[in-house]
Amino acid sequence: MKIAARPAEELIASLQRSGFIEVQPRDKGRWRTTVKGNAFIMASAAAPMKRSAADEVLLGFLARVEQVRDEPHWCFKVDRAVVFGSYLGDATTLGDVDVGIRLREAHRNRETQKQLEEQCRRRADDSGRRFPHFVARLTWPEIEVRQFLKSRTRVSLHDLTNDGPVIDAGPHTTIFAKENICREALPLLATWNQQTSRAVLETINGRKKQQAEMRQLSAARRGKKEQEEILAKLRTFQEMSPERLAEHRDEIGMLLAQVKATHARRRSTRSDSHG
Repeated sequence: MKIAARPAEELIASLQRSGFIEVQPRDKGRWRTTVKGNAFIMASAAAPMKRSAADEVLLGFLARVEQVRDEPHWCFKVDRAVVFGSYLGDATTLGDVDVGIRLREAHRNRETQKQLEEQCRRRADDSGRRFPHFVARLTWPEIEVRQFLKSRTRVSLHDLTNDGPVIDAGPHTTIFAKENICREALPLLATWNQQTSRAVLETINGRKKQQAEMRQLSAARRGKKEQEEILAKLRTFQEMSPERLAEHRDEIGMLLAQVKATHARRRSTRSDSHG
């Protein structure tokens, strides 16, 4: 942070007193953020919302949890979900709804799970998604689930794998476990039934379908533009003499490889859709 040692020590001490950071249990020379610190990092600058709006946020989240549970294309399912933080208090206005989740692989068979994850990555490639590095593409099947569960709402997701012991040590309520909504957990969920769930899902699915159509249209436009640029370059090469073509051999090879890869992805997509 480019500050002197003493101000840095004072800052660390202040963050520790406020409960935002703590000493690593197995490494006294290192620090880590606490659940409160993680919540602060992920908190939005949005205005406080009414409890009724927070209720809708939580119901929408649980509807998406059920959707992930029931739809076969998701690579990971929610094993457990808990709500904690200000939502469990009596305040009439709240910030984001804090929810901790633990995911599990959709299939116990490792080979089946690997195939499902690779199909997910291919769909991302075909949609035009660009990954900054190999690890981002490798972990995309799990990240995709987390992004869908959040769906740009006022849900602040926490990982129970890392923060579980701290969350479980404080006030919390399990709202999803053993493949089902815990209807007895909160008064809000006591009336949860298929009709309520279906109404929420219809709203989510309509929005999801519209977003998917927009992404497909955008990807098709990008693909068409890329193809036109490649074909224009190839036409330029056709007009060159053999001597000049030799100078651009590597570039021509790359362009032809791009065309081949595009056709292969399209065939794979059609095969998956018919399979």
